[in-house]
Order: sequence, then structure tokens, then C-alpha cells
Amino acid sequence: TVERAVARCAPCLHSITFANAGAAVQAVSGPEKAIPFYESAEKLSPGNPAVAAEIVNCYIELGNHAKAESKARTALSKTPDASVLWQQLAAICFQKENWREAARALFKSMSLGYFDDISASMCLSLYTHVVSGMTEDPAEYNFYSGLREIFSDENLAYLEAAASCGHGDISPSEPPSYDVSWNMIYGNVEHAHEAMSENVDEYLE
Repeated sequence: TVERAVARCAPCLHSITFANAGAAVQAVSGPEKAIPFYESAEKLSPGNPAVAAEIVNCYIELGNHAKAESKARTALSKTPDASVLWQQLAAICFQKENWREAARALFKSMSLGYFDDISASMCLSLYTHVVSGMTEDPAEYNFYSGLREIFSDENLAYLEAAASCGHGDISPSEPPSYDVSWNMIYGNVEHAHEAMSENVDEYLE
């Protein structure tokens, strides 16, 4: 299958042909050997966000987050409405522990209508890291300021809209009111704040 996919590239100089070859090579031989095929596809279809996303994924798999971030940002400068690339950038920033930049990119992705299990997972993780900031230095860390910066009203509106049209197992119709993280993720800020106020000692521990 890989040989056939690669062989088709010579007589058919099309971005899809090279992208398909890249996918086949990646599945069998790994991301490093697939990158040249994706790059050829990109040359034949400049500014194609789907191809750029595949290249970014390859660099992420290789652990080269600097190259992945550079590629994602370059691609986004050409196609700023590429929601998948915004999500990838969020994941890269998350790996770098740059929580606010990760949140900015993630909510940008969701504002463009992209929402999946990765989006939901990162939202929960971002919330957890904001809470952990309070436990690290509760005397100086402005917990609610950090929380509001990431989960602003505008971002929560994006999240609610994304969840409403997302997968059924990600956006249940009746999220439990007692769970702090669940309420924060699904926009029920008041319930989340009440729960946190009642359990502040637990967070400080």
C-alpha cells in the first residue's frame, strides 16, 4: 500500500497524492519520513491548512515543539481561520506550560466552531492548572483574576456554543451541579464559585 501511494506521486503531481503518500509512510515508517511528502503537498497547495496541520502533527510526534509551534504560527498567519491549527497551537503551548497562551489559542479554535474530546480535555486541564496556582502561593496568587482571564465571559460563550454542537458524550444535557470543574467547563460559573468557596481549605491543602 505504501509503495503504491508513493509510486502515484510521480505521474500525478497533486497535493492530495503527496498527502496520501505522507499518511501511508507515516503509518508505517513514522513522522520523520513522512514530512518530505507533506512538504511536497504543501508546495503544490500553498496555504492549505489541512496539509500544514499534518506537518505540525509530525513535529509534535517527534517531540520538536519549537518547530511545531513555528510551523503552526506561520500557517495561521496565512489562514487565520484554520481552527484545527489553533487547537494544535493550544496543545503546544500547553506542553510549554504557557497556560494563558494555550487558553487563548484553544478558545480561538472553539470560536471558529471546532470542538472535540481534545478541546474538552484541555479545558478541564487548564482549569486544574489555574486552581494549582492558588495552592502554590495562595497569599500572592490572584486566583479569581487568573480564572476570569482564562474563562472570561466571552470564552465561556465560545465554550458553551462549541459544547452544544459537539459530541454527545462531551456535552451532557444536565451536568452535575456539585462538580466544580464540570460547572466551570460548561459555563456554570456561579455554581463553580460557590463550590470553591465552600471547599477553599481543600484546595489550599
